Amino acid sequence: MLSSATTGVTKRKNIISKKKSHQKRKMKRKRYVHESFLMTYMKVAGILACICTILYVLYTGPSTILGLRGSSSSSNSGTSDSDNAFDQYQREKEIKEEMQGLAAIKKQEEYDRKPKDLPRFDLGTGSGASTDAWGIADRLFTGLDSSVLQAPIRVPATSFTFILQEFISHALEIKRDFASMCGGENQARGIMQHALATFQREDNQTKSTNTNNDDTQFIQSIPPNIHHTAKRILHAIQTSQPFHISFSGSSAAAGYGNYANQTFPYILANTLTDLFSTLNVDLVVRQAAIGGTMESTFPYGWCLKNFMGWDVDAMSWDVGMD
Repeated sequence: MLSSATTGVTKRKNIISKKKSHQKRKMKRKRYVHESFLMTYMKVAGILACICTILYVLYTGPSTILGLRGSSSSSNSGTSDSDNAFDQYQREKEIKEEMQGLAAIKKQEEYDRKPKDLPRFDLGTGSGASTDAWGIADRLFTGLDSSVLQAPIRVPATSFTFILQEFISHALEIKRDFASMCGGENQARGIMQHALATFQREDNQTKSTNTNNDDTQFIQSIPPNIHHTAKRILHAIQTSQPFHISFSGSSAAAGYGNYANQTFPYILANTLTDLFSTLNVDLVVRQAAIGGTMESTFPYGWCLKNFMGWDVDAMSWDVGMD
């Protein structure tokens, strides 16, 4: 009897263990069942969406997200506000750039008006100190009676008349501006005497030390180059022809590195046009300078009439270093 009971218990245990192992195998098979494509797609999309959200928050900052969350306006309203903010930023930026440009121009103008720190020049004594262009103007412009200044002056051999005071006012204004830029009259006259070569022989000048005794003696003491230029201007008035000034030379005269309105010929024309207009003379200034002509003037120097004009009244040849 005991053996049969023991055998029955053993059989029941074997059956129970077989059921458990069968259940385990069944659960294991369920674990490896393939998911549907839709479920896999949703899981991957959800993970990627979470990653993108985290990166966006890190990139834009939490304050932006909080600001958007707290906004009660509609999406159209938000877009309009963003556009208005961008337009306002652009306007402020343009205004700022314009103000900076105006400040730079004002600073440059103040620098140009500021007297330059130039040394004092030894202008010499005697006729040379009073018969340069500056001294001649001082001698002719001072001490004139008001009736002479206001009376119409008729140019010989013409019907043209002009008011002397208008011409003198323009000339004095040019002198004052030039002296102010150079730092004073001495520096201005020194630059005119030492920085310009007029190609005239010194022995052609009258050796007179006292030019205040007689007007004729004063006129005779005027350097020949100024005499000839004055005659050419008078000829232009009498014949109603333009007065031509031509410039040639290398890159220094051409104004390389500057704007066209910063070159010496342009500035000279802009300065003297109104002065010549008081004499009813048209001023024509030609720019014929070419860079790289300093080492050799051939064939440039052989064709000056073609470059500078056959009707030129005054010319400048500048081949100095930049």
